[in-house]
Amino acid sequence: MDKSFATREWLDWLTRVRLLTITLILTIGVVWPQYIPGFSTNRFFLPLIIFWITLGILHLILLRSLPQARWHGGLQVAGDVVMISLLVYSTGLQESYFISLYLLVIIVASILFSRRIAFLTAATCLLSRAPSPACRRRRAFAPGSS
Repeated sequence: MDKSFATREWLDWLTRVRLLTITLILTIGVVWPQYIPGFSTNRFFLPLIIFWITLGILHLILLRSLPQARWHGGLQVAGDVVMISLLVYSTGLQESYFISLYLLVIIVASILFSRRIAFLTAATCLLSRAPSPACRRRRAFAPGSS
């Protein structure tokens, strides 16, 4: 079996699963706050999820229109790391319910790429979390915070 064909099949499958997962995140983010008293959805949550769904559809279109391109996997993983980082930052940093999504991106990178690139993806996910304590301290000392 050709390696590029197998990778393309994985990417096609992962793009569909990504869209399903983003839809599940949207459902959780909209329904969950209704059952927790005093908890509301961030104003950036819905536009961020809609943008992420749009990116997922764009990835699917690109995958179908340029099937031989080798950069699809890297683009999807990099886009997911950025979108998950934005989602985690907009939903509460350390207390975010979506912080475990980084694990899914690392697993996908380890399936699609070599060990070196999978470790690079894991390091990128870790480094994207590094500013969290600084942002948290800045928010704690902001004027008007309790």
